[in-house]
Amino acid sequence: MLNPMIGPADFPKISHLKKRAFLAAFSRCGSLSKAAKRAKVDRRTHYNWLKDDSWYLQAFRQAVIEAGDSLQDKLTEMAFEGNVTAAIFLLKGLKPETFRDRIEQVNIQDMKLEDLTPEVMDKLADHLMRTALGDNPAVLAEVDRRLAAGEDVTFEEAKAIEAPKEPLTIDAVCQAVNGPTRTTLESEESQKP
Repeated sequence: MLNPMIGPADFPKISHLKKRAFLAAFSRCGSLSKAAKRAKVDRRTHYNWLKDDSWYLQAFRQAVIEAGDSLQDKLTEMAFEGNVTAAIFLLKGLKPETFRDRIEQVNIQDMKLEDLTPEVMDKLADHLMRTALGDNPAVLAEVDRRLAAGEDVTFEEAKAIEAPKEPLTIDAVCQAVNGPTRTTLESEESQKP
């Protein structure tokens, strides 16, 4: 007696009813666990059949194609019902030249700088600065400031930039700009004999 799950066109070259039932179930659901449960066989049995029966292996490959078609039909249905994720997956498969994920690898030695966009040049410069100078925000900010002011900054000059150790005081700024400050003058006068 034929299993009601198996139609007359389901894998006619496979005479073993359990094998046919498993293949028919898998071709409809695409799940090994569900197909094994529906055909009332252990999943490991399926792997043994694959290993021992070349006709079964060939039939299983066909079942995989049919399962893929079935799932694609369901995905199409979902996409037309407004499921955006389903639509994206379908478009990636059906029109990969337009909707595939793009990963572009470029050998830096093959690049012509004049062909790069300003955005790419900025990213490249930022990456190279961080690689050369480290991630010290104070150093990077100072180099950026100098470059924005139109100054040339050598690697040695950039490496010599250090973040301020302490906040600057008014007296320290005055001393740097004008020479001695009120505080230094008072301390010098108190040391006179």
